Amino acid sequence: MRWDALKVLIETMMRQEILPALRAPHGFDASSYIDALMDRFSDPGLCHRTWHIAMDGSQKLPSRILDPIRSLLTTTKNIYILSLVVAGWMRFVCGEDEKGAAIEIRDPMAAKFVSRTKNFRHHPDETVDRLLGLSEIFHNDLPNHTIFSRHVKKAFRSLCSTGTRATILRLFDN
Repeated sequence: MRWDALKVLIETMMRQEILPALRAPHGFDASSYIDALMDRFSDPGLCHRTWHIAMDGSQKLPSRILDPIRSLLTTTKNIYILSLVVAGWMRFVCGEDEKGAAIEIRDPMAAKFVSRTKNFRHHPDETVDRLLGLSEIFHNDLPNHTIFSRHVKKAFRSLCSTGTRATILRLFDN
């Protein structure tokens, strides 16, 4: 959260893509809750590391990201940042960082990722299609949703070719 672009990206995602998909209880002040979360995420003393957040992503992704996407796809709302989150998760489960070093994937479905992510740099769209084929995560609706698939593929290609920072900065240029 020390990088301003990431901070803006996360807050924008919460306010413009998560909040419209949220069915909050009556009287719940979502804006204040987002403010509190941003303060918490920005606390350098927070001992929750990115790697911990990434663990078991196949179990977290459906309810935290994919359900809001499904909700937004029924309206005219944007899913650009949430699609980038999905693409970022896909890029992570490829098991290699941007410098080519191995990343340890701790996920109950890790073995299923290996065959689906081979040659991801040379065949990014096919890699996305193979990962979207994991019905345990994406069910049968999202892989066939043209807008969702197109956004995820575009973000994944960018993550693979230009990296995370450039992809995030480019998102704000659109």
